[in-house]
Amino acid sequence: MSISAATSSLVQNLEREERAGLYTALKELESLKGRVASSGDNLQNALLLYDKVQVLFYRHYAYLYLRNAVNTQ
Repeated sequence: MSISAATSSLVQNLEREERAGLYTALKELESLKGRVASSGDNLQNALLLYDKVQVLFYRHYAYLYLRNAVNTQ
């Protein structure tokens, strides 16, 4: 296995792990549905989770966009 193939495999595995983290954060955020306004703690937790989801989503989106942009084959 060449270095570039090993690096590519490592990056793909990291991307899968990051995506799994994104899905987990989304599920946590979704679990607060209907309970966000019931307490200040729930609201704060929802806002923190929302920020986390936004960061993870845009990181994933940027990775996929750049991967597609450099794939000139």
